[in-house]
Amino acid sequence: GENYDIITLMKAALILEERAVPIQIVIAGVGPLLSELENFIREKELKSLVYMGRLSPQQLPSLYSQCEIGISAYGSVSTVAMPDKAYDYMAAGLPIVNSLKGELADLLQARQIGLPYLAGEPESLAAALRRLTFDAELRADMSRRSFAAGGAFDRPVQYSALPDLLQRECQYYAGPPGLTC
Repeated sequence: GENYDIITLMKAALILEERAVPIQIVIAGVGPLLSELENFIREKELKSLVYMGRLSPQQLPSLYSQCEIGISAYGSVSTVAMPDKAYDYMAAGLPIVNSLKGELADLLQARQIGLPYLAGEPESLAAALRRLTFDAELRADMSRRSFAAGGAFDRPVQYSALPDLLQRECQYYAGPPGLTC
């Protein structure tokens, strides 16, 4: 759908294959562009773009363990701020190539765990993927930092922070002294 930057991803895969960049892009899931994606792969005879179909949440960790880069491909009209897949990618220690502005872009930049690309710009996406493909040291550094960042979002870590957060919120909104939450 329009939330995702699938057409850009398809065109970037073609660019990378034409330039002999040794990368394989894997797409999982279903959506309104499925037949267009399958036709594109077939017509262009792409070896670098693979469609896996719909995968269950239980199958994703196995897929991520075989990957070296995660792609957060969202269109320019997307209202997504922090997609769930970003947390999955961090838990798997994947550097993230991302088109979103705002919260995710800020996190990736601050923690140095990914590269941005411009939504709707296949050359921009291809350049980011090419850089990570050929710069093994950068990819390894980002991978380590991504995995470390993932730990900050682990459920027990987040849950342990809730009492302090609730206490601060309670004090902020409590009103006059003596009023308890």
